[in-house]
Amino acid sequence: MEGRTDIGGFFGLELPEYGNFPQWHHGRSVAVNSGRRALEYILRRLGDVRRVHVPLYTCGTVLEPMERLHIPVIPYRIDGHLEPEELPELEEGEFLLYTNYFGIKEKYVDRLASRYGGRLVVDNALALYSPARPGVASLYSPRKFSGLPDGGIAVMDADQPLPEPEERDESLPDAAFLLGCLERGPERASAACGRNERRLENAPLRKMSRLTERLMRGIDYEQARLRRMDNFL
Repeated sequence: MEGRTDIGGFFGLELPEYGNFPQWHHGRSVAVNSGRRALEYILRRLGDVRRVHVPLYTCGTVLEPMERLHIPVIPYRIDGHLEPEELPELEEGEFLLYTNYFGIKEKYVDRLASRYGGRLVVDNALALYSPARPGVASLYSPRKFSGLPDGGIAVMDADQPLPEPEERDESLPDAAFLLGCLERGPERASAACGRNERRLENAPLRKMSRLTERLMRGIDYEQARLRRMDNFL
């Protein structure tokens, strides 16, 4: 109709807001564009990091932040209990990165936190519901648990809110593979998913995209937790 000033009935995605994203009782968090960038953020905030002890049994993307920051890596082996065969004596500027494997190493993380304190960094990429420990930096990768294009979270103790990266990431158009999975199935969307993974490999440290933030708020994490427990049992 001539003279109309509305937008013709166009609306954005109407997603729910559950507001029950897993909360951590200690530390402060900052949302960035991927789990590997969350680790990079932590290493930058820690300051004078001279070496990082990293388990051999880990995702290769974990090594990328150290490569970017030119930080030497000291690999260590783990035993059948998913624990280091030998615990290192950390020298000045050395840190221990430990993976909370599949979220089943909670008690051992507590042991390491008691021993190393602020020299420990916990990789909770596989343990979204694991709480951060006081005085210990932790990183999370929500997209490993939910249908998200990207996103990571760094948690560190701080007297003031953690500063966010200046630039904000943008997930479009690479996030379209999520709609492709819904419409065509995951197999036909695999190529687009691969392109998104390559985008994350080269992306600099940025603030989490608005799209990812909004999608995260539309996930019922408590219901997802219960479903995962039912699947496991």
